[in-house]
Amino acid sequence: MKKHRRFLAIGLVVISLMSSGCGTTLYELTAEEEELIVKYAAQFVAKHNIYQKDGISGVDAEAWEDELEESSDSETENTDDTQNPETDDPSQDMSSIVSALGLADGLTLTHTEDIVADYIKEGAGYSVDAGEGFTFYVMKFNLENTTEQDIEVDNVSVYPTFELTSGSVEAKSTASFLSDDLSTYQGIIKAGETEELLLLFKVKTDDAEKISNPAIQIATDDVTK
Repeated sequence: MKKHRRFLAIGLVVISLMSSGCGTTLYELTAEEEELIVKYAAQFVAKHNIYQKDGISGVDAEAWEDELEESSDSETENTDDTQNPETDDPSQDMSSIVSALGLADGLTLTHTEDIVADYIKEGAGYSVDAGEGFTFYVMKFNLENTTEQDIEVDNVSVYPTFELTSGSVEAKSTASFLSDDLSTYQGIIKAGETEELLLLFKVKTDDAEKISNPAIQIATDDVTK
């Protein structure tokens, strides 16, 4: 991490020296250019800092947070206010997924709600963007440890792929470095505690409105369940 910052700092110094040669007036950046450089630097650091849950170190997190929030009044951290109106009873038992993932006895997975979001962010330094013309259909779950002992979960080693089907809409889950991504979740769930997890399905913006009570298939080791 320090190595990447050092390279970035050296690059900025070189550019500064090249711009201030003999007989040449130092170029003054406009406010827009300064903002562009700040954004690029923050994105560069975030790219090599994706495993740090709290985001960027040494960057003004509050300013970055404000920038993301200003991009869309309807988007909030790790969520979107647009819920799927077709899901009458989102709280459903998902014991088949627990079995397919090979999770330990005493862990129960419950589907809690579905939302639609153009991007999902975590902290101030990492976000997953669906891209122009697309959005994320987000399924949320609670993974509960009902035992009196801590249980370790390692879904990365299982390498699961989830596929959503609803009418003519089909989509495979988008794996991410979000700490609460069910498909890549690694952690220890303490006795009696619950982790809130999610799955991201990238779909066309128009297709998101067509999804109703979707069916989910999970593939592990090339076996679909």
